[in-house]
Amino acid sequence: MSPQTCNLLEQAGGYVIEPRGPIEIKGKGKMHTYWLLGKKGFDKVLPTPPPIGFF
Repeated sequence: MSPQTCNLLEQAGGYVIEPRGPIEIKGKGKMHTYWLLGKKGFDKVLPTPPPIGFF
């Protein structure tokens, strides 16, 4: 997710977020991105994110 989305979710609270690292975005250059790993109190198992560089 984008830094803007990450900031909004952090403000809302209760989300588990992990830095993914910078990726190249066409027309924007390098952008830091984040994984959404879950929400506190949400017990459904979520898939493990693929390794960086998988795509």
